Amino acid sequence: MFLQDKSYEVSPMKILRYLLKHMVPIFWGVSVIPFYMAWVFATQKLFPTYILDLLTGTASTSANVNEFLLFGFGLFALGPFLGGFTLLYNDYWDSEIDATSRRKGLFPLPQGLLKPKTVLWTSLLLMSLALVFSFLVSLLFGFLVIFCIILSLAYSTPPVRLKNRAGLDVITNAFGSGLLCSIAGWIVVKPFMEYPWIWGLTSMSGVAAIYIPTTIIDYESDKKAREMTFAVRFGKNTAFFFGTLSVAIANLLIIYMGLTNYLITTELVTVIWPIALAQVIVYPLILKKMTFKGVYWTILSLSLLLVLGNALLLTYYVGWWSL
Repeated sequence: MFLQDKSYEVSPMKILRYLLKHMVPIFWGVSVIPFYMAWVFATQKLFPTYILDLLTGTASTSANVNEFLLFGFGLFALGPFLGGFTLLYNDYWDSEIDATSRRKGLFPLPQGLLKPKTVLWTSLLLMSLALVFSFLVSLLFGFLVIFCIILSLAYSTPPVRLKNRAGLDVITNAFGSGLLCSIAGWIVVKPFMEYPWIWGLTSMSGVAAIYIPTTIIDYESDKKAREMTFAVRFGKNTAFFFGTLSVAIANLLIIYMGLTNYLITTELVTVIWPIALAQVIVYPLILKKMTFKGVYWTILSLSLLLVLGNALLLTYYVGWWSL
């Protein structure tokens, strides 16, 4: 059963703040970043031209406005709406487990500051908004978001609950956020058949590398609840190995793409290889502690290195700098 409900003591604004805490906006990046990077690869721009028009006071063409709207619809569909739905819906089903979790034990829902039905209905509202905004982009974009929603439902909802099926929990996140959201960014402007699949594998490996440590950080609470997550089923050491392997694969694929001039160039590899090496070294060095702080700093350090590497990659790709 859920903990004692205290939400009658909370004002509407506090309820909204509590919901936002469960939605963890920083985690929207898991779906937004793959979307954004693929969009940049497809358009060779860092942002829609309409934004530059606004900043310079230039009259915008209908094509520029349309590009901006499609980008915005896609960004909101995958970020606050799909991301928010996924996190809220998962927390609804995980409330009892989260009550014993060091990572989520102090969140409003397990603390009884939110009604479970408030979390559930808000998640379903966000799901509906994700669908509306996705179909405003295109029919194919909408179907990709439907696929992502199905994966989110299957991930959290008993009896399917892929989160409780070791290996499938990692694959679900890597495939949904890493690949489908990346494809979504590409098809906003380019045909599906032209999507760079090696980049898709790179994106999947990157998401897996970030997701696996979360199964380690929740190991104790998940084990107590008999949740067969990747770390519980195979052990922390195996999770540590596959997390490190995922980081290495992602960086090796980027280097391969550069050396073969697939999407990126050899010139770029000469610049970003130190960052790739740093990821492969820092990730296992910190994660091997397998403590709460160790896993937390692993996720944070990897995320910062990914942001730095991706920033260099994208700005080079669009021609902002060169060697």
